[in-house]
Parts: sequence; C-alpha cells; structure tokens
Amino acid sequence: MALPFEPLYFDNSFLEDPLQALEVENSGLPVSTFNLTDSFLGQVKSMENDLGKGFNEETQTWFPHKSVEDASVAGGNDTIAYGHLLSDEEQANGYVYINEEKVPFSELTTERADELFLQDWGKATTDAEKWFKGDWKGLTEQNQLLATELVFNMGLGKVTEKGKGFPKFKQKAIDNNPDVLNEINRTYKKDGKNVRTERGDKIRGYIRELGKT
Repeated sequence: MALPFEPLYFDNSFLEDPLQALEVENSGLPVSTFNLTDSFLGQVKSMENDLGKGFNEETQTWFPHKSVEDASVAGGNDTIAYGHLLSDEEQANGYVYINEEKVPFSELTTERADELFLQDWGKATTDAEKWFKGDWKGLTEQNQLLATELVFNMGLGKVTEKGKGFPKFKQKAIDNNPDVLNEINRTYKKDGKNVRTERGDKIRGYIRELGKT
C-alpha cells in the first residue's frame, strides 16, 4: 500500500565527531536513527506555543495565558505551557495535576511542563484509539500521530461530533489514503465567526518537508 509521502532517508552527517560516526557505523545499529514520534511531538509543541506565552524568564516557570480559541469553545479557562487547558479546579487554585501531584504554577519549570505535555498527549492517544477502535493498530505511525493530534487539539467529543467531526479523515487514515492530509483542517469561533486555523497547513508542510529529506 502506498505511503502518504516519500520514504525518509538520512545519513550520519549530523554527527559532528567523525569518530562518533564511525562508532555508530560499526555498532551494528542503523547508521542514523530518526524518531518520527519525537519529531512530530516537537512540531506539536511548537504549534501550541512557539512564542513561549506565559513563560517567565526571571523565574523560569510557566504561567497561564488566554486560549486562542473563543472562550465559549475553550470552556472559558486559560491554557498553560504547551496546550494544557486548565480544569476549573486548576484554574481556581493555581496549580496543574501531573499524575496525582499538584504542581503550583510557580513551580512549573520547562521540565515539568514537558511532563504535563506528555501526560496530555498520552490521554489524547488513548482517546484516539477509542475513536478508531479495532482499526487503530492497523494505522501507520504517521496516521496514528495525525489522529492523536486532532484529538489533542480538538477533544474526542469534537472530532467525533455527528455532522461536524472528521469522518473523512478517519476513513482515509484507515485506508492509508495520501489525501488524508487534506482532511485535517479545522476552524474555531472568533467574534461569532468560523475562522480556519493555520494548524492543518503547518502539519502538511511539516510532513511534506520530511518527505524531501
């Protein structure tokens, strides 16, 4: 079955130390390794907060900022770090939950913010798997990531909403149809109007650039 983009080829030229490159070549491991999931998560973090909104340079910690989406869509609560929408409890009390730990905003370092992001991504992955049910394991890694990103950004309720969700994306992901990339556009309410976000375009650009590497 055809892939949605060209296979990726990498060399070890990114290794600055030639001895290190030789060591890798002689290790019996692939000459270079590329982790699509790690790379994609970096792209998601950039889309969520590439300007570092809410980051206090003096304290090196993260504080809430207004969500991009209309308050009626986002639930009226702020966002912190990389797309974490604060719950009512977190908003009212000035902390976030990382696992069962209550972490005050004043202690939310970038390292802890990364933990929070991965926690949210893990929940989105679980929800995406519920969305696809028995078809999940048959998806390509790319399409699992695309599905998870939709859920991460929109929420499971939105992506599965009858008449407004992403049924075409789901079917094309299952079929591994290259056109799946054209089914990730989304809009949000602003001043009472539907506004198309740039998110889908950014993801398409990212995937297509990988195919050129």
